[in-house]
Amino acid sequence: MRRNCLDAHIRVLGGDKTEAAGERAARHLLDDGQLPTAVVASSDQCAIGVLAGLARPGVAVPGRVSVAATTTRSPG
Repeated sequence: MRRNCLDAHIRVLGGDKTEAAGERAARHLLDDGQLPTAVVASSDQCAIGVLAGLARPGVAVPGRVSVAATTTRSPG
């Protein structure tokens, strides 16, 4: 993002990896008035919360906003 001068468009929202945290993040994005084109969530559960939070007011996913999850798992 920095290499392409897009770092000003990155927003990082704090929270945990729960569905409730994803819903809170979606509300924050909706309240901000500028929806991103994509959201990367910290877990599958968080992404589910983002999806629910965006679907409630009728935001088209993936039409208006794409949602992806990244999960780090320890070997074993």
